[in-house]
Amino acid sequence: MTNLKPNFTDVDGRKIVTRIVEHKDFEYLSVELLNEEDGTTEILMRLNMYDAKKMGSACDVFLQHTVAKNFGNFSGHLSPTERADLFNDDDV
Repeated sequence: MTNLKPNFTDVDGRKIVTRIVEHKDFEYLSVELLNEEDGTTEILMRLNMYDAKKMGSACDVFLQHTVAKNFGNFSGHLSPTERADLFNDDDV
């Protein structure tokens, strides 16, 4: 049994693992639901390069929208490290 650790936990509390997998000589991004009791995973999505770029773009749009909408409400609650991580700002 592999001792997998989740890459993140979604808003519904599901433990999510992401990893690069190879299948038929192609690499994919596998997004999987982790069952922490037995260490097994269930594939939620397997993305090729094109799909991953589209997903990345969708995440970027969501982040830009959410940050713009809520910046005034939460910016004061972020640490300098969190702010740097959120905005990819190495100068903070």
